[in-house]
Amino acid sequence: MDVILEESKLKFFSILIVEDDFFQAVMLDKILTSLHYTVIGKAKSGEEAIQLATELKPDLIFMDISLDGEMDGITAAMKIQEKMPASLIYNTGNSDEYHRKRAEATNYLAYLVKPVTREIIANTLRKLERIS
Repeated sequence: MDVILEESKLKFFSILIVEDDFFQAVMLDKILTSLHYTVIGKAKSGEEAIQLATELKPDLIFMDISLDGEMDGITAAMKIQEKMPASLIYNTGNSDEYHRKRAEATNYLAYLVKPVTREIIANTLRKLERIS
């Protein structure tokens, strides 16, 4: 089943993808683009995520937790939110309680556990559009 979102609501919604796995990043980019969202950047590390988020000021950040470099996605999200308001969706393979508890400090909008499908992403974003 394809989920169709109203394009007029979404065309100004800019998204930063933070994902260290190339294929996951490409897949997520394709899904978001097919749903009429604009992907404005991709980062592979927490450090790069902070830099791009500060420069690009995305409306939403899709954040993996396990990233390249010294900093994980939760720490990067905290540092980004110290600098600016940032809406987050975690898209991660970490489903354990430890990571979920740490993530709570960032006031995330959704916590998606991989593997995710186009339908899961579309439904999540549609729910968030209704709330905002």
